Amino acid sequence: MRSYLESTDDLGHFDELEKAIFLSYFISLYISTIEHKNRHQSITVDEIYDFIQDLHSELYLKIPILEKGDISSCFHILDKLGVCTCLK
Repeated sequence: MRSYLESTDDLGHFDELEKAIFLSYFISLYISTIEHKNRHQSITVDEIYDFIQDLHSELYLKIPILEKGDISSCFHILDKLGVCTCLK
């Protein structure tokens, strides 16, 4: 059985929960790559937005339509859950 993402090319219909799940993965990926450089470095919304846009343009990854507010909301959720504390 194919996953939902594999079955559709149109990713513009993502709702807020799906965006948060998508973003939480890429935020953790980004955090894990910079932790080796500077463990106490804070991460901005702009950094994550640029990181995801780079993945889209350089690796041709399909991504949902994201705004910086979506990333900020995801930061808030991850912070409330205690998952990420290095966000500013």
